[in-house]
Amino acid sequence: ETMLHAVSAHEGGPRALQWGRGTGISWGPAGAVAVCRHTDDLARWKRYRGGRAGVIWLDGAGDGQFSRLILDGGAANPMFIGQRLWFVSDHESYANLYSCDLRGEDVRKHTEHTGFYVRFPSSDGRLIVYCHGAELYVHDPSTGVSSVVDVALNSARTHRQRLFAPPSVHIDGFDLHPDGHSMAIVLRGKLFESGNWEGPVLQHGEEHGVRYRLPRWLVGGQELLVVSDAGGEEAFELHGSDGQTERLDGLDI
Repeated sequence: ETMLHAVSAHEGGPRALQWGRGTGISWGPAGAVAVCRHTDDLARWKRYRGGRAGVIWLDGAGDGQFSRLILDGGAANPMFIGQRLWFVSDHESYANLYSCDLRGEDVRKHTEHTGFYVRFPSSDGRLIVYCHGAELYVHDPSTGVSSVVDVALNSARTHRQRLFAPPSVHIDGFDLHPDGHSMAIVLRGKLFESGNWEGPVLQHGEEHGVRYRLPRWLVGGQELLVVSDAGGEEAFELHGSDGQTERLDGLDI
């Protein structure tokens, strides 16, 4: 577990805080402090009730006297807003936003999410933003309303562009045309004919669902002999230059 540190916005350099280990800390009014221990994300061990469940220790008066926030479940992510401490807890099944007063009493539930946990909340002292499933929400404590934040990501979307994988590592077989102008290639079980210098790549046979192997041009280069499992059992097939296919079930492989 990590040690709590503070970093000055002006001088830099971390300094260890007097409260030792923790996964989160928040300062409140009149020197109030809340320290979280054991976890910063309850969703990693949902509804865990053991000795490593998330706990929050609260010094609401700022006098150095801490008391543990008593809940029948985990608690994490302390945040002071006004005169209340906000946090996430899953003591009532799904993790939601809760708050309590500076004495650790008067616990109130503020969101009613199900299906997914409230995760990674953050506050500016007025509003709270958090994740729920694949959505980003903002909660306004003054109104009690949580609203989905519409996020528009303007990017080049490079991961949605067509990907051309190097074919050499996926070639299962090939055969040079008798006249030398093209190749018959089996790539990931699919049968293709490719010109050696120019022209498009042509696919022979079924587009999907059939595995071809061992392509061989016959004398004259007008027909291509391959092994196909189109009928459930492997058999020879003849593929003509006109696109016609003839299955040779009587020949043994």
